[in-house]
Amino acid sequence: MSTKLSEWFKGTLREALLGEAASCGRIVVSWTTTGGVAAGGLLVGVTALGSPEEAQALLPLSPILFVLGAAAGLVHGSALAYVGRPLTTSGRAAVASILLSFVALIPALAVAWVAAAWISLTSAVLTLRGPTTATVTSVGWLVGMALGCWAAIEGWQGLERAFTRWPESRPGALLISAALAILALVFLMHRPPIGHTELHLTGFGAVILALAATIWIATPVVIVLLHYLHKWFAPAWDHVGRS
Repeated sequence: MSTKLSEWFKGTLREALLGEAASCGRIVVSWTTTGGVAAGGLLVGVTALGSPEEAQALLPLSPILFVLGAAAGLVHGSALAYVGRPLTTSGRAAVASILLSFVALIPALAVAWVAAAWISLTSAVLTLRGPTTATVTSVGWLVGMALGCWAAIEGWQGLERAFTRWPESRPGALLISAALAILALVFLMHRPPIGHTELHLTGFGAVILALAATIWIATPVVIVLLHYLHKWFAPAWDHVGRS
């Protein structure tokens, strides 16, 4: 019994680290680090491009925003990694890869934290114009954009696999896209305040908030709604899907 359990564990571990399941871990790491950099660094940096004064007021919130962004990226990245796992990968191997990725997150989040801190200094570059600060901030922007590109690539591949598994993918994609467009329009027209401060989101921040609301609220609602509609009206739904 112990021999079989050992062989099962070794096989799962090998698949999680070296097989196709490793893509699940990459999604978790890339989305978690990018979430932290986007919320704690890019949001402050982009605000500085429009209004350095507002960015200076937002700067003390950068660490909190980083933690919130990383936590959101971790939760959503883990969910996407599981539902968007390779078609030949078992759920067990996907979970193993996700759990193993937590080890890699320790140094990855340290790098992302430094990058976010450097990006948040954009307002200082615009006001002080020091060469050292400009160099450090530029490196932070490069690292942040590299993480964003990595997360976009891994996320897109995961979404493609997830949509392959989703029976209602076609109407679901249309509804989610419509929700994103409506939320972005509403938030751009009425910029929400940042916490309990007098600051309001920039255009970039409004779009990011709309994307977050779409991911966390609209997407689960659409998935559950379409699931039960499919369950209750399966014959008619299948006819629509084939047309």
